[in-house]
Amino acid sequence: MGIPIIDSLLGIGKVVADRLIPDRNKAADQAHERAAKQTDVTAEGERARNYWTPRAIVMYAMAFAVIYGVVIRPFAVAFGLPLPEVDISAPMRLLLGLLGLEFAG
Repeated sequence: MGIPIIDSLLGIGKVVADRLIPDRNKAADQAHERAAKQTDVTAEGERARNYWTPRAIVMYAMAFAVIYGVVIRPFAVAFGLPLPEVDISAPMRLLLGLLGLEFAG
């Protein structure tokens, strides 16, 4: 049994304090739940991975062009088989960009 006005002021003060001062345990629990959901989404995406997406097809084409220019052609020329030279600067930049490895410069 208390004075009603003091009880109501303390009740309002508690509500205001709850809104202004976040509960760290609640925030940590919410962050953990978000991380768990993201892990589930990532795992589901990996299970349903399709290697023939448009991005993957472009990556395979650019990788073949780079492998041709860096590996196949030099070995063929070294063994006396003349193969045409291909400019690999554009496929190299595109491949590095698609792989997330592009360097600023």
